Amino acid sequence: MTKNELIDKIKSAIDDFGATQQSIADACNVEQSTVSDWLNGSNIRSANRRKLLRHLASVGIPATEKRTRKDVLKYLIREHEAVLALRDERIKCLEVEVARLHETLRAFGLARPAATRGVSHSSRWHGRI
Repeated sequence: MTKNELIDKIKSAIDDFGATQQSIADACNVEQSTVSDWLNGSNIRSANRRKLLRHLASVGIPATEKRTRKDVLKYLIREHEAVLALRDERIKCLEVEVARLHETLRAFGLARPAATRGVSHSSRWHGRI
């Protein structure tokens, strides 16, 4: 990877993934001013280059692929949709479980009849258990 490609990846981490120069510096065990120097074209020592590549990979920027903001947004949208689908499926499962529990309560005469809505808890259940 060329120096310019690596600089582009640092900028991508900052712009697209919310990294800061300080977080990159902390991960590479260098000063923030060193990261600033890298962004301005200074040479990156090989030991720091390896640390930097590991850090960029850990925040989701592979060494072989440049991600754009659009790619990141697409990924986040897919993840959000997956979470919503799981939530909807969980809601359906809970609705089925509540219906089963209600039927069980009704079978044992413990389901609250519609006519007693608004009656206090103690009078509604008194003597049923």
